[in-house]
Amino acid sequence: APESRYVPTAFLSKAEAQYYSGNAKAAGETLKAFKAVIQGQTLSQRWLLEQELASLVYDASVKGKTLRDRLDKISTKAGSQFPRVKNRAEVAIAESYVEADKDDSFAKAEPIFRDIVENPKADPGTLAAAYTGLGDCIFRRAVKENDAKKRDALMTEAVMAYMRVVVVYKDQNRYVPKAMFWAGRVFDESTESEDKERAQKLYLRVMREFQGSDWATEASSFRKR
Repeated sequence: APESRYVPTAFLSKAEAQYYSGNAKAAGETLKAFKAVIQGQTLSQRWLLEQELASLVYDASVKGKTLRDRLDKISTKAGSQFPRVKNRAEVAIAESYVEADKDDSFAKAEPIFRDIVENPKADPGTLAAAYTGLGDCIFRRAVKENDAKKRDALMTEAVMAYMRVVVVYKDQNRYVPKAMFWAGRVFDESTESEDKERAQKLYLRVMREFQGSDWATEASSFRKR
């Protein structure tokens, strides 16, 4: 149905499915075909930005500052006209900072994630990514906090961010197992026996609901038998 209004989302969904099932090359070919359709049918600028964003995110050879600079250009082009594209680009920038795994990079990522969760013009996948990333940033600060009261407050905020993904965005399977596992890790940091039990229940859920995943393997190493 080449004239259907669903064609653009079909291309993007197909590429996403290919990429996350481990076939990045096929995803790239799908996105190239999508670009040809965009140009041939003179589709909205939005779809060209979507194509550029997906192509960049799925390209493992582009990393670090180079990736963030290119994502920032897409975000700028999207602006207020295409806020959902802008927010997806912004969350990818913040995730790139988190992947750097440094205190200063987490500090740069946190305000980006906060801006996105406070913005209603973001799709569920983007919000799930933002809440998961926000949980990562807050937990990072919490484990380094020496003041007990501040640490407890940060731990509570972190687990709330993670559990929001588990409860509200339960269909976002790219983020739910990670958020569920790390919510367990936050509860495990508590000295309360009730929280320890909550942690074990979450590890078990990850192992059962996401059997065979990397997160299930991680959870099994913390699961007490």
